[in-house]
Amino acid sequence: MNARRCVGWVLGCALATAGVAAPVRIQLRDGLALTDRAGSIVRAPLEMDLDLPDPSATAPGPGALAWAWSPALPGSEHPLKIETLAREGDGWQIRIAVRIAPHRGEPLATGGQIGFVLHLNPAGPGAWSGTYRATPTPASAAELADLERAWGYGPVPGLKDPDTHRLLRARDLRLAEAPWEGAARGESNGAATPGPPVKLALPRPRLLFTAEQLPAIRDAAATPEGHAILAALTRLLERAEKHGFSYHPPGAEHSMGNLWSAGHAFLFQLTGDQAHARRAEQLARSNLFGNYYYGGGWLHPYTLLGLACAYDWPAHTWDPGFRAMVYSYLWKNARQLALCDDTPDPLSVSNRYRFANDQAAFQIRSATDPSGAQFRAAAAMGALAILGDPPPAYRPADPGTIATLDPATGYEPPPGVPVLPFESDVMPREWLLNGPFLGDRTDLFAGTNGAPAGLRPIPGDFLTSDGTAVEWRHYRPNGAADPGGGSIYARVCARSWASSTGGGYGPGIELVRRWTRERGQPPSLRIALFTVIANDRDRVVQALPNWRSASWGNRMWLNGRELRDGDLVRIAAGLYPLLVDVALVGGYSSQAPRLREYTPADRRADTAAADAAARAAFSDDPTVNPLLGSVHAIRRSLLRQASLRVGSDGWRIWETQEAVLPFARTWLGLTGEETATALGIRDAASLVVRLSETWEPTRFRYLAWAGLSLFAREDQATVLGIARTHTEFRRPTEAILALIGLALLPPPPVPRAIPPAGSLPSHGIDAFRARDRNLLALIQSGNAPFTDGAEAGHFAIHGFGRGWIEWRDGADPSNGNVLAIGDLEPAAPATIVARQFEPDGSGSVVMDLESFRPRVTPGSRKAGSPPPPRPDPNGPRVRRHFTVDYSGGDGATLLIADRIERAAFLEKVWRFDLGQPGGFLNERTTATGHGVRYREHDIVVAPPPGRGASAPPGTMQIVVHAPARLHWSERSGNREGTRRILEARLDRAERTVEREARAPSRADTPAAPGVPGLEDLEQELGEQTRTTARAAAPPLWVITVINLQRGEPPTVGVETPGEAARVRIGDRRYRLTPEGWRHEP
Repeated sequence: MNARRCVGWVLGCALATAGVAAPVRIQLRDGLALTDRAGSIVRAPLEMDLDLPDPSATAPGPGALAWAWSPALPGSEHPLKIETLAREGDGWQIRIAVRIAPHRGEPLATGGQIGFVLHLNPAGPGAWSGTYRATPTPASAAELADLERAWGYGPVPGLKDPDTHRLLRARDLRLAEAPWEGAARGESNGAATPGPPVKLALPRPRLLFTAEQLPAIRDAAATPEGHAILAALTRLLERAEKHGFSYHPPGAEHSMGNLWSAGHAFLFQLTGDQAHARRAEQLARSNLFGNYYYGGGWLHPYTLLGLACAYDWPAHTWDPGFRAMVYSYLWKNARQLALCDDTPDPLSVSNRYRFANDQAAFQIRSATDPSGAQFRAAAAMGALAILGDPPPAYRPADPGTIATLDPATGYEPPPGVPVLPFESDVMPREWLLNGPFLGDRTDLFAGTNGAPAGLRPIPGDFLTSDGTAVEWRHYRPNGAADPGGGSIYARVCARSWASSTGGGYGPGIELVRRWTRERGQPPSLRIALFTVIANDRDRVVQALPNWRSASWGNRMWLNGRELRDGDLVRIAAGLYPLLVDVALVGGYSSQAPRLREYTPADRRADTAAADAAARAAFSDDPTVNPLLGSVHAIRRSLLRQASLRVGSDGWRIWETQEAVLPFARTWLGLTGEETATALGIRDAASLVVRLSETWEPTRFRYLAWAGLSLFAREDQATVLGIARTHTEFRRPTEAILALIGLALLPPPPVPRAIPPAGSLPSHGIDAFRARDRNLLALIQSGNAPFTDGAEAGHFAIHGFGRGWIEWRDGADPSNGNVLAIGDLEPAAPATIVARQFEPDGSGSVVMDLESFRPRVTPGSRKAGSPPPPRPDPNGPRVRRHFTVDYSGGDGATLLIADRIERAAFLEKVWRFDLGQPGGFLNERTTATGHGVRYREHDIVVAPPPGRGASAPPGTMQIVVHAPARLHWSERSGNREGTRRILEARLDRAERTVEREARAPSRADTPAAPGVPGLEDLEQELGEQTRTTARAAAPPLWVITVINLQRGEPPTVGVETPGEAARVRIGDRRYRLTPEGWRHEP
């Protein structure tokens, strides 16, 4: 089925029957009808995955839940219900009501309802056939109006176009209006299974572990191994306390405060120490209102994962208002990342809060989006954390209970004190400001600063900040002249209380410098604001010290009475002093404390929303409870993503599972459903065994600890052995997962043997790992589903604790370790001719590259790009013989023999990505020549000692033997110049700059007479001649020898290159055979 031209629906139905039910995939020909912008009907196939009972079974009752999905509308999961399932002869008649959710991505589409009637009859073992009829009901005008408001397509204040139906003009597709019908057929193979029910009444803790499991975790923490893990966790937490969060050590990882919050929350569960709960609450605020630096949206899943755990473990001890805000944050992200955010928001999250880092789900719009699984799994953890809790919907006070607040009596503001008319929902435009104060100070107005009820400052008055007098001075917020009012934008406004991009307040500058020196990191700050509101008439106002802006921790006093967010008071005509204690959030956030006139219409809307939230939160129907629906939708999208992107032997190497694994463990504990097999984790032990100690060890050790209980039972002992080599962690959640995994894993059975060398078919990789040694070679054939063949023949070498020839999985082939021929690249995965794996990890692989095409640039590989060029039928043919040998001492040898045909007159490049031979990451000096020695017959890579090392890690020798002289060059593979790429060129093509430099100047050379088009004709004839010559030319043989060793490299000699090539490496000899290289006595 072509996903670009058709729509497929996946329907998973949970049908409780008295007989046996089996999943069956039903395919409906032209099963969906949509209308495009031109009014034309677009028909597309449709697929349904149904749990279909045997015809002899008793039919279930109505109401069974199901879900739908379409690759044409890839971002949405569509809830539906089985209305009836009745026996009809030997088969079934099924009535299904499908709610087609709107699709916010591409294409932009609005939905509606479809009623399906299916008639299915048995057509052989596991097969069905029949017909269907579909009756659509497009979304109503009221639904479309709600959707326009939810998606921001409604009227925009200040713009000339007041049209409230911009969505109708912008949408690409809508549901057709006329019924349609067609044929249906089904089979059992490949059908999906429904998910289990999720209980609402879940006790805490519920994420990763339960209260019943806590004693086992405490016991594990008391063992030497558990104590080491706990000590590593404590060191991570202490690093943040001592050095804060920063881009570079020794600070903790920047923008990861929520993971550190989870660390303290976990220690609260272990120890009961309230100090950890308080610190978890403080750190949980770290990323709600400050944007990730440099657009680092990839950090967002870590924020969600850490915040979900922190909410689940100690949040009952937190401030209720902050707890409600975290609930709202997790709610919004769960809805967005489940792509179910089309329904009205009864919590008014967007109205009450201005979260900086949800970013509309960072454009995660389908199951195949990069990092989509990690984002969605983290959001599902957040949904499970808050599921079943009373929703923090705002319910306004009864009108008869609203207190009246009188204006100030006898108060005449002196000159210089701002007096402003009341403006609803606008931050006052003029203030007096005082500060800065330390952010962890609980009350700015205690002691010498007086009580807020009687504070009436004038310019030049002083408050005391940590022993320093700071004065009240005029302040105008950023954007105060705008129609909607201003805000406290710290990056601009900071010069008003300390210093920013210029200017500043001297005493504040000195205070911040002193606090930074004393604390070892920049402190959090507070300021005080004062103004006077001149109210012109009686009105009910709502206090908004934090709501409706990116803010938390502000306190507000109106004429001496403290008001919290949402508090309602009735005020009369007169003057009202307004004092605000502002907890500065900083970064890119903006804060705008203010008052808002609260109308009867506002009351009706908020009351209706609160009622709707209460009904939804305690319903066990996912079509009614948005959180429950989000969890099911995300589970389904994770399984679908795994089926599309994850192979039978595990996740593609560069993709992260750092939220998927915690979700799978939590889901198993809460529902009993094992998803490890479908998610490609259960049988991934071979991936961990062959790659964990060498290639990106941190990532694979994380996989070992976090997925420990999800691996096949017979592999758990092996994986645990690998995990135990890793007790230093990057992030607190990694240590938490390790301790929980250690505590809750049942004694595993005797492990099955996993050879150190072997093929990882779904990755298109052959891995050769030296048994009991830190050496690894990877060779890529380019197999689907992870590549399109462009990286076929790519390889890497790792050893002695570093990468020598880097992998760069998924990178631009122009930087890969491939044989490049002209401007061509492999057009298809390689054909494997022979493979052999030895018990010590050595082995060989012989592959044919039989199809080449013009090189595709990295940007053109994105989804939606034009298809790549067609392969050239007269293009090159290459056979590559790879052999990895670990028998020669403590090092490794990689031998490559390339047989190249039909490539005459084309430049051939052997490329070697050396990583950083001259230093470390973030080294700013150019690395040309650093660690690379050019000799007469070879090149030696000899990196300097690592930091704190007493000896160099070893040397790598590269020898390339060709029938003609090679042109060697070295270039940078990154902006800093620290990553070096070596290239050996044969039949080197003349560069444009060289050709232009050699050509005579036009000013000195008269134009030669000629025939128009003759030059193009000569070029075409020349290319035809070269093509003929390529086909007739004999094969070209090139031998590459790479040696990795502790000391200096051996002498290498190549004898009789060709079909019977021989190579001498020190005292070892090798002979080329059709199956690869073999030792000779």
